[in-house]
Amino acid sequence: MRRFLLAVFGLCTAAVSSTVDDYVSTESPIANAGLLANIGPSGAMASGAYPGVVIASPSTENPNYLYSWASIQQVTNPSGTVSTGGLGEPKFYINETAFEGPWGRPQRDRPALRSTAIITYANWLIANGNGSYVTDTLWPVIQLDLDYVANNW
Repeated sequence: MRRFLLAVFGLCTAAVSSTVDDYVSTESPIANAGLLANIGPSGAMASGAYPGVVIASPSTENPNYLYSWASIQQVTNPSGTVSTGGLGEPKFYINETAFEGPWGRPQRDRPALRSTAIITYANWLIANGNGSYVTDTLWPVIQLDLDYVANNW
């Protein structure tokens, strides 16, 4: 009986794995196209966005969600500058100006999430022989975010 159950489990696992692989191979081009469509200025859904700005949504009413969520920004905003709390600013207009309307600010999770993503990428770069880019370019950004998290959480 035990062998039978193990064989059935093995078949189920193979079927699920195949189904997941099929889904991912079908969905990946759709997801990639959707992501690229939201990056200005040439993305199909990002009309008016500055170069490199990723829009949250093309919706402009019910609700207006045509904003860019904080990424790596160096502009002064209602939460402060890079060194005085501005890394916690939640959103910007797609022309890179600060959103000054009512909103929950600061949002302290942004620097933590951003540093987690960049650290993952940095580890991949290091593993693939590009440590100098990590040291020279990514580490200063990661350090700002980690300092923000350490001082504000």
